Amino acid sequence: MEKVKRLDPKISTLKELFVKSGNKCAFPTCSISIVNEEGTLFGEVFHIEGALPNSERFNPTQTNEERREISNLIYCVVIIIKN
Repeated sequence: MEKVKRLDPKISTLKELFVKSGNKCAFPTCSISIVNEEGTLFGEVFHIEGALPNSERFNPTQTNEERREISNLIYCVVIIIKN
């Protein structure tokens, strides 16, 4: 078995994920675009099944390559509100 390590998604995978997302957050009730009209990025890519052993939903049967495939990634909007 290979040593578990976090691999960045390939650029081609990120591009495909963005296109398939339709510029929409994967969270069903979110109405905020991943990138707004001014070009500001509000989205981040998340693993569906965690990338590392202590992360949520980690699947020990996945390979490192499978963890960074489009089938294990989603785009979600992340907004930090500062008071």
